[in-house]
Amino acid sequence: MLYAGIEVIIYAVEKITTNSYEQPNILSAIVAFIACVIMLGVYFYNIRLSKKLGSKSLQAAALDNLSDAFVSLGTLIGIVATYLGFPIADSIVAIIVGALIVWTAINIFKESTYVLTDGVDTEVIEKVNDLVKDIDGVISIVDTKGRTHGLLYFIDITVTVSPTLNVKKSHEITVNIEKKLASEFYYCETLVHLEPHGIDCHSTLQDQS
Repeated sequence: MLYAGIEVIIYAVEKITTNSYEQPNILSAIVAFIACVIMLGVYFYNIRLSKKLGSKSLQAAALDNLSDAFVSLGTLIGIVATYLGFPIADSIVAIIVGALIVWTAINIFKESTYVLTDGVDTEVIEKVNDLVKDIDGVISIVDTKGRTHGLLYFIDITVTVSPTLNVKKSHEITVNIEKKLASEFYYCETLVHLEPHGIDCHSTLQDQS
């Protein structure tokens, strides 16, 4: 995609420097318009679905669809401008479209790299913390980690609870945390660690060792 965008820019610059312009076919304008409408429809569908599922892959696909829509729109504008007596407009629009393709390719690469490393957005961690801190029995959140695998979220969270709670009540808090996160995300596997509030468990373990 990056290579295609660079090729579009190079070809458009060559047309301007050599002053070689071609008269496009009106059928090309009709096809470009139809393609633009279709790709915009696909973009809005994919971007809405990506937000619903929290999928970075679908978001990247949606950006690709948007890029295709802009290419078709640019083609349409260039053809119309040529028919109106501004043949250079086609090449200028091509340069703009080529730059847009390059920009989209870079963004898709960045998003794909983030997904391939199982990264989780800061917003997701903040949302998890906001949900968990309001659960009855949770006093504070010590640490929250996360990773993704496709549409799946794997959350590892450590919270403090009252040291006087029995096993049954502590288990209920764990289950409530798991249910809450499962209801907010498409699929979420949660590992909950409970620590007694006000007691430094880590230093205690170090002293024992």
